[in-house]
Amino acid sequence: GCSGVWRRRRSTSTRPAAMQLVLAHPAAVVDVDAGDSVSHLLAAVEARIGIPRQLYTVRHNGRILAEADWRTVAAAGLQGGDTLRIAPRLLGGGGDGGVYPPTATELGWMNDIGGGTKRQAWAVLGGSVRRTQFEKIADSVKRLDACTTCAISGEPLRAPVVCCELGMLYNKESVLEALLNKGTRPLDERFSHLRSLKDLVTVTLHTNPEYSAAAAAAGGADTSTRGLDAPFCCPVTKLPFNGRHPFFAVRTSGHVVSERALTMLDFKTCPVTDAALAPPDVTTDGAGSSGRGPASPDLIRLALPDDEMEQVRSRLPPAAGPP
Repeated sequence: GCSGVWRRRRSTSTRPAAMQLVLAHPAAVVDVDAGDSVSHLLAAVEARIGIPRQLYTVRHNGRILAEADWRTVAAAGLQGGDTLRIAPRLLGGGGDGGVYPPTATELGWMNDIGGGTKRQAWAVLGGSVRRTQFEKIADSVKRLDACTTCAISGEPLRAPVVCCELGMLYNKESVLEALLNKGTRPLDERFSHLRSLKDLVTVTLHTNPEYSAAAAAAGGADTSTRGLDAPFCCPVTKLPFNGRHPFFAVRTSGHVVSERALTMLDFKTCPVTDAALAPPDVTTDGAGSSGRGPASPDLIRLALPDDEMEQVRSRLPPAAGPP
């Protein structure tokens, strides 16, 4: 009798807790144990949706779950009921045997195995490649990511879309979920300026008639030049919103337009609604206006380069206690 009780207690204490994780787009549920590895979880996701893993990344709270992560699901910070998001991986175009151009998020998680400037190599897909192989492609992919995907979840942008003072774009649903849960799951440092929906502006992205999902997936030398890789564009000039041209969000109307369209109207009115824009703030030293003088406070420059984003961040008012 005593040994039977001991066996039951032992099996109860060592059995990993079962949990359900929710997949968004495609909607599905994955059953795992808290003691399963992250790698096992990714295999379960693949089996559940029936799509080869090399075609997508799985993200949790904006972070990519690594293929070779042998930590337990619990140790990786996942809890029952958490949402996992599937983001298509950009394949092809690597030029060296199938290595794909990494997304901006993936670049941030790559390990520099070259000892700083000594070798400048990254660990990619179990091997290593020269850092210079990615430098040009990384910039273009990062710019495109900033114009087409939610900064906090990595999902493709879809209405309703909002932007912050740093020019980052978000799916409203994703950023709202992150704000509601930040008490238990703190936001990444990049989003420390977000305290409530009052820090966000609802924007309208205009569909690019030249966009081709097939051409974007296949890549090609002239894909970005012709705007085939950008699902959104300026409604006035038809310039693609892919990071190659400066774009702004107009606070008063919410429309996302190109700098070229604003220049045609001397930055005085919204190119879509003709609503008047506030005069430029000369104290901004031209930041956020693509180097063409101070911009109207009614304009938010989108998809800023990292150095310009940090300049804007440094001018944000400090947080004043809990919201």
